[in-house]
Amino acid sequence: MKQNDVRTGASVAASWAWGTSLIVGMQTAQQKGLGAWCIWALANTLTLAFFGLLARRGLLGRHVFDRPRIKVMALLIQCFCLVMQMNIIFVVLKDMGVSETGAYLSAVAVGWVFTLAMYRHGLSTSIWTDCWQWGMTMLAIVVIIGMGLWQDVPRIAFPESSSGDILWGIWSACILLSGPIGDVQHWQRAEVTGRGTAFYWGSFFFGLYMLLVLVMAHFQFTTDMNIVLLLAVLCVTSSTIDSIAVAMHEISDRKVGTVVALLICSFWGVFAHVGIIELWSRAGVFRVAFALLILGMAVSVVKKEGTAWHTSKTY
Repeated sequence: MKQNDVRTGASVAASWAWGTSLIVGMQTAQQKGLGAWCIWALANTLTLAFFGLLARRGLLGRHVFDRPRIKVMALLIQCFCLVMQMNIIFVVLKDMGVSETGAYLSAVAVGWVFTLAMYRHGLSTSIWTDCWQWGMTMLAIVVIIGMGLWQDVPRIAFPESSSGDILWGIWSACILLSGPIGDVQHWQRAEVTGRGTAFYWGSFFFGLYMLLVLVMAHFQFTTDMNIVLLLAVLCVTSSTIDSIAVAMHEISDRKVGTVVALLICSFWGVFAHVGIIELWSRAGVFRVAFALLILGMAVSVVKKEGTAWHTSKTY
């Protein structure tokens, strides 16, 4: 099943975005300065093109992913990613005044709805919904910027980045550049587009998104702006949730994968006490090490077998 590269590129950007890219993107500019933000945003954007290049060269594919140990570790990362999305929804709702119980149940409901929606048609449905979710996200950010300009809300001046901020940006870049390499969602999308060319479009779309986030970070948000921000967060998190749901179909089949995803959506609260940034940073070391392992194995396989990208899975 081949997919249009531009449409899949929008799906790639939406799946990669996460709600953290909205919240952390603004906080990074406001707290760590423009220098650290540029490193973080550039790595966040170029990593998609980097993955597309690796896939296009035939370095990554089923000849790596279908190895049992790699597959298990990659699917464990998807479990972490799902917990992160649930945590993001929970935190944003709590910050807006929703009770802890209400925020938790709302996150569970979003997880269940988008996981079950992917059961029947899998990846094709995920790519289709991602395009709508991405469009709504971009529109919501533009509306927030327009509201800030129209209401002439107070502006936030970005501080100068310290050496510690720059080091944080560099380490974040390492985590981000390694992210798609071990991410089943992106392997699936590269497989259905013909060697990953959609990821160049994904990088382009994500770069535009990063620039809009930077502009948005200049404003002190009003209540109305926060409501629209919640819509944007729900769009990007739900697009990642539905992509994870399809990735989890790789566990055995779509029935098993869906049940596992629903269980994680229901009981993710075990990790609710861990902050978003802390949870992301803790997993960063594993993601970097896993990406290096995959690349090392891929190079070894290609040299030994002379194999390139091939498909053995339909969605």
